[in-house]
Amino acid sequence: EGNNRIKQMPQQLSAIDNAGSNFCVLSAKASAGHLLYSMDVICNKNPMLYKLLIIAFTFTLVGCSQNNRIAVSEIGYRYDKEVERDSLDLEVITDKHKKEYIYRFAGDSAHYSHFHLTVLTNSDSVILFYADTARLVDQKSIDGKLIKKYYYNREDMADEELHLFIAEDIGLIGYVEEAWDGYSIFNHPNTDIEEKLRQEKTGFFYKR
Repeated sequence: EGNNRIKQMPQQLSAIDNAGSNFCVLSAKASAGHLLYSMDVICNKNPMLYKLLIIAFTFTLVGCSQNNRIAVSEIGYRYDKEVERDSLDLEVITDKHKKEYIYRFAGDSAHYSHFHLTVLTNSDSVILFYADTARLVDQKSIDGKLIKKYYYNREDMADEELHLFIAEDIGLIGYVEEAWDGYSIFNHPNTDIEEKLRQEKTGFFYKR
């Protein structure tokens, strides 16, 4: 009867690697991940252009997004009592259109995502939760920090309903499982906003 864990297989990456091709393939790893770029350049006849493309492309990638990794702990509760604790790695990917929060179990070599949320820059009425959406249903200021409450529900599934709590500039700080009378909080460094959310008494977080 553990938490309703959600995992997703990572998207498979592909690349072109053909020494006989006229395409010069530049694969640059930057803060946002991997990006594949191909151009009709005969590499062995244009070595200087090849080098310049690599340099320019790398700077372009770095300028488009920022990436941070943070150690986070998840504490699970059932009937308001702590039942489990997990160490997570949080990866935050930011660009001008969105901010992604990807939570993985620490040391998970398969890199499955435990939770993957995307907050859009131009709208807060919904967030992306994996390939689905969760809609904004409430918000509250706690200790000067605005907390937004989102509701996730799949019509074709049972007992997966969640309330997700997002703190500005922090990420996911908690969720409540509607069907299981359980919840979790996510402790991030240098803040105790998660515990203050857990202790609030109005029913905004967990109805006791």
